[in-house]
Amino acid sequence: MADGAQPGRFANLTLLPPIESDAEIIGFDTGPANALMDGWHARHRGGRFDPDGIWAASGRVDETLLERLLTEPFFHRPPPRSTGREVFHLDWLAHHLTGREAPEDVQATLSELTATSVALGIAMARERLEAPPAAA
Repeated sequence: MADGAQPGRFANLTLLPPIESDAEIIGFDTGPANALMDGWHARHRGGRFDPDGIWAASGRVDETLLERLLTEPFFHRPPPRSTGREVFHLDWLAHHLTGREAPEDVQATLSELTATSVALGIAMARERLEAPPAAA
């Protein structure tokens, strides 16, 4: 099984079953990627993005914030699914912040959110590929 994650503005994933399999190709969005990180960086540091992730690397992942972000229902919907700025935007992020977070920690946490959402998406897609076919 091959899988390819494409983190751009929003991360998406395509899983290709083995050729000998009758399983379907699965493609779907896993969640925000650069969209939130770029917006957060622009708000706090200026510029369009965090070059080489240097600012994110200077922060620490806030596990409590990450848990709050992952309560978003989108992350728990099975594939196929799609998302965009209608769900994930800076106001969405602000709703989850307490106001006590260091901006660089938020940036690090957004980076971790991207990785975690891709990992969750891979797990969901593999479960679906490995599930026995539904009875007709």
